[in-house]
Amino acid sequence: MLAAHVRYEIARSMAALKLIENSGPPVQIEERVAELVAHVRSSAFQSMTDIISHLALDLPAFTESDGRVKELMRLASSLVSMTQVRTSEISKPADISLPFWETDASLNHTLATGFSVSQNDANCTGVIPPQLTISHLVMHHGYSVNWTSCLHQHLNVSPEHRVISIFQHKIWLSAHSGSESQCFLPATVIDEALDTLNLLFPLHDAGTKSFLDKQRQTFNNLILCRRTLKSNLSDYEHWGKQIQQLVDILDGPPVGFRQFLPRRDRPNLIESANFWIACFVAVLAVISFVFGLIAVVYAKQSVEIANESLELTKLQYLLSIAQACSDPNEARLLPTFCHQHT
Repeated sequence: MLAAHVRYEIARSMAALKLIENSGPPVQIEERVAELVAHVRSSAFQSMTDIISHLALDLPAFTESDGRVKELMRLASSLVSMTQVRTSEISKPADISLPFWETDASLNHTLATGFSVSQNDANCTGVIPPQLTISHLVMHHGYSVNWTSCLHQHLNVSPEHRVISIFQHKIWLSAHSGSESQCFLPATVIDEALDTLNLLFPLHDAGTKSFLDKQRQTFNNLILCRRTLKSNLSDYEHWGKQIQQLVDILDGPPVGFRQFLPRRDRPNLIESANFWIACFVAVLAVISFVFGLIAVVYAKQSVEIANESLELTKLQYLLSIAQACSDPNEARLLPTFCHQHT
């Protein structure tokens, strides 16, 4: 998954990569990207302007005004942090919420600001229901999962499209948990993202295992990644608001056929009874129609058989008359009938 994400990001920035492709000795473009990422990682506390100035010593084509250079900064920062970072004001409306790396700011500051939460959002409290799993929301509430490689989009919920975004690289989170020197995201963000995956994809839940198998996701093989299970909203400073949104979805009525099944946690006997009574009446109506149709078919066949039987009886009668009249002795006894049929 990680390798596929890196290849996707490189392909996305291929036009900008031509700026450094032919600089220095001939090497693979992946090596150029690795060098760029390593430099941005080691300079994450410097401003973008300083990083570009330092790179310009080896790459004269690097200028801050060149849009391709900012695209390369976007590529490197996104690979370093597994977070889509904007480096340009011009962007798609869907990207407006992503962290914006200004030229006079450091990457570290940009990421810290992008993942900051308001005091109100950080004050979510309450016990999280044990039924809250992604597989349950998919099965009972009609949601689908968008597996994302952008940590900033983790647990984004689109009620209109019934989509939940889930960060799919648990192994990356596990590798960077407790390693602040290797990642410039706030440590609480990394640890809390792990906790949300452990919460929403419980290890020994049969529904979760079946769902992940269908989605070809194997990150639950990493178990809890040295984390303990957190089941209170107050444990989630960054994603508490999103988890509360998922709890609200869980508390709502299911969709599709399952909404008519009786539920132990919330009585819905009236709705279920009305539905099943209507189904029973509909089944009876269908059965009555089928039997009525069968009766009509058999009645039609009975009429046809009766007509054929009448015709056969008439033929038998005529045959009997013909046989009797063919005998002269019998014909004298039946002058009227034989005269009519000769």
